[in-house]
Amino acid sequence: LVGRPPVELFQLKNMRTLVLSSNSISFSFEGIGEAKSLNSLVLSSVGLHDISGIETVADTLEELKIDNNDFHHDLNNPRPPIPSEIFQLTNLEHLSMDRNDFGGSIPDDIEKLTQLTFFSA
Repeated sequence: LVGRPPVELFQLKNMRTLVLSSNSISFSFEGIGEAKSLNSLVLSSVGLHDISGIETVADTLEELKIDNNDFHHDLNNPRPPIPSEIFQLTNLEHLSMDRNDFGGSIPDDIEKLTQLTFFSA
């Protein structure tokens, strides 16, 4: 797949899992809050730069895989911290974000993810 997935994808009322890994897409979280049943999101190796907007599915999202993306595209910040939006996803049980070259330590905000049973970075 290439290009930007349509916003209408998030209007599928019964979609529980969305896997778009290893595609040349330009993913935007705009409208993802409409995906009322979404509990698993797999966006590994899609060239994500940020995850702004993902917090709108905080009530339902239980699994997030964002391995091997491009969060370090900013030359002024070649090793950015873990995106703060992740710590708003308080229902997460499974979080995988390997091979993103995040800088710094794991923030204290990790304690907000009280449902987490699997973590990989």
